[in-house]
Amino acid sequence: MNLERFAYDTAYEPPAPVVQILLSNPVDPSQQMQVWGLVDTGADITVVPEMLVSRLQLIRQGEIQVGGFDGIFHSTPFSLWTSGLVNSTLTSLKS
Repeated sequence: MNLERFAYDTAYEPPAPVVQILLSNPVDPSQQMQVWGLVDTGADITVVPEMLVSRLQLIRQGEIQVGGFDGIFHSTPFSLWTSGLVNSTLTSLKS
């Protein structure tokens, strides 16, 4: 079995796996940037900082309710973007 190996970012405590991601605006693909992203296999959604939404000139699509481990939900805006891994592939493993 060939498993992907991830770089670990020591800025997280404990250090966490990260991958390079290419984010782009689906309406204007020339608006793109490469960033490091946290690999979180337990996440239900993918989020990006507001700064990236602005830089990529993403169009707000509406608002969604999001919550964390504390059980508190709040409304937050959402946008659509295109993303892909840089020099990596993820494989789904079935047991």
